[in-house]
Amino acid sequence: MTREKFEKLVNKLEVKARENPKWYRAQVVAFAGLAYVYIWLFLLLFSALFIGLAVDWWVNGKWSLGRINAMITSGVLIYFIIRAMMVRAEMPDGVELTREEAPGLFETLDELKERMKAPEIHKVLVDEDFNASVMQYSTYMLFGRKQHILKVGFPLLLTLSPEQMKSVLAHELAHVSHADTKLGARIYRLGSSMEQLLKSLEKNDEKLGTWIFRPFFRWFVPRFSAWSFVMRRTEEYRADAKAAEMTSPQVAGEALIHIHVKRHWYSETFMGDHVLDEVRKNGSVTGLFSLYLERMQQVPDEEWEKILKMSLAEDTDLTDTHPSLRERLEALGVTPALPEPVKRTSLETFMEDPDQWLAGFNHLWDKIYGDDVRSAVRYHDTLEQLFEHLRDKKERTPRETADLVMLMLKRNGPGAALNLLRETPEKVREAFEFGKVHMILANVLVQSGRVEEAVPLIETAVRQDWEVREDGLRFLGEWYEKQGDEENIRRIAKERDGWRNYLVKTDDEIEDFKNPKRWKPADLPEAAINSLVEDFMEWDTVDALFLVELELSRGEPQRSHYVLGVVHDYSEMGMRDIMRAMKAFDEWMENEWESSLPVTVLDLTNEEKLLDEIVEIEDSLIFCREEDDEEEEEEAEEHIRA
Repeated sequence: MTREKFEKLVNKLEVKARENPKWYRAQVVAFAGLAYVYIWLFLLLFSALFIGLAVDWWVNGKWSLGRINAMITSGVLIYFIIRAMMVRAEMPDGVELTREEAPGLFETLDELKERMKAPEIHKVLVDEDFNASVMQYSTYMLFGRKQHILKVGFPLLLTLSPEQMKSVLAHELAHVSHADTKLGARIYRLGSSMEQLLKSLEKNDEKLGTWIFRPFFRWFVPRFSAWSFVMRRTEEYRADAKAAEMTSPQVAGEALIHIHVKRHWYSETFMGDHVLDEVRKNGSVTGLFSLYLERMQQVPDEEWEKILKMSLAEDTDLTDTHPSLRERLEALGVTPALPEPVKRTSLETFMEDPDQWLAGFNHLWDKIYGDDVRSAVRYHDTLEQLFEHLRDKKERTPRETADLVMLMLKRNGPGAALNLLRETPEKVREAFEFGKVHMILANVLVQSGRVEEAVPLIETAVRQDWEVREDGLRFLGEWYEKQGDEENIRRIAKERDGWRNYLVKTDDEIEDFKNPKRWKPADLPEAAINSLVEDFMEWDTVDALFLVELELSRGEPQRSHYVLGVVHDYSEMGMRDIMRAMKAFDEWMENEWESSLPVTVLDLTNEEKLLDEIVEIEDSLIFCREEDDEEEEEEAEEHIRA
């Protein structure tokens, strides 16, 4: 399902959910039941087939290659289904809070639990996030003893008053009251299991009969995601209403405003400029949360008002199940206004020894993130040096000019970056390197409410960079539709249809990535290649890396895709160590590694013919773990062949 179809489905379902919430929830349950019926039907079917063949083999001694293949296939399919249903859940991180350490917090939870008829909260965890959440945890997604885990972010305790914090806690407990989370948790676990099963099926390709399941799950997973997405968003409104009932609409609204405004300042300003300055000054930040309290009190009201205005301008979208701040306040009947400063924090009220907790979290944050922050400062200083170098350079390439605009945005804000962009000759701005620059600046303008200024930038971006074209065309279509501009509506619709056809065609070509006839030298900046090399050279088994570009059909803008060939050296390892190394590398590739490039990784370790082909591509070898650093490239290629 395309993103556009997903969005249309969500919008349609939201109308249905508003008209009759109870009936909608029943439909979600029925939809979930369809997956359970499908899973258990096939599980029983293949189990019966496996057991029947095994018993017949044992009793009558009849066997054949066909029977063995049928047993193996049914066994593998049973394994896929059971593994999907046994997705292991991780206990959330955080410092566990006891009743003795936070008597005020637990008294508030006890009061809310009694008034709301909420179930037991088994654990309360405190972490460094500027958020609060509740989850129903079990060791295995669909199986195991269920526990309700409440997480409270330490920054919230420093930001909200006790009454505002009570509203937040009531919101979270509302998710475990009246069967909301019981149903929601089952829906979430089912969705996770279905995604895991689809992932296994896609990874297994066409082997061992898994094609039987693939059509159903390709149809079910995106539609179920849309139905459950709407249900979770509806529950957010219900939780807000319950929070207002337990405190007052005004208090619930103040809590929402405080969280949106202070969290934005915390992440965008405090964790940026303030923390960087502190590290430069003292070499580290040993008291991050104490510093937050101090600097937060120094922020003028004008700054808070500016952030509030920006937060209220944001619309609800598909990136989050939570509605926008504006819509949540409207649902509560609260007029948006900056709340009075908090005189006594939740930390001071709820904790037995607030100073000890403050000192403890200061130390914990520095222990976990201190080295990363110091590295970030060094990186920031390097960018500053690069900015000065590019700014003072008399002649710059299009790539260098694009980098300078982005550095200007980061350093001086959108106004300065836009001025620099306008000063850049139009011929330079037409280079494809400026596609993402135009799109990023446009997003900044949209977020600040300057949509009309953003539209020309997006129009330019979608002609330059294929990676931003889909999102850009969708935004333009929605904008022109709001304006009632029929001519541009038709133009954008035609461009989107043509672009989708082009993507489908090139997707098929990318599937043919093992075809050497499609390989050509990769035209990439040295920095991008070095980034790939740095990621993979950390693995001792990686002996060589090759990079080529796929020859794709011509498009406007041109789509690009790359193939990264990896050669492993297991020659000095035993079989058990080889299996462990392969598993660790595969898990890293699947769960941790991310690349900003559109790239497919191809294991060439046992692909002698493909290795011979890729070696012949000019400049394809980008890394070789040579014993002698002085070896020439030709000798390195011979080493890889050997």
